[in-house]
Amino acid sequence: MRLTCVFPRNAPTADQREARATIAAYANHIQTLSLRNAELEAENATLREALGQGGTVASLPVTR
Repeated sequence: MRLTCVFPRNAPTADQREARATIAAYANHIQTLSLRNAELEAENATLREALGQGGTVASLPVTR
């Protein structure tokens, strides 16, 4: 008994390209989120320093 493939020969290649594109998209999202997180941490440190020096920091309402 001989098994034959029902997919074209280039199907694995197309799947690999799609997987690589998905991985690249996720990597870009992770990088963007990491950079934004670093910005927020820096801003948070500045606000904490201002509070520690007796400055006034207004609280903003939580938005969703």
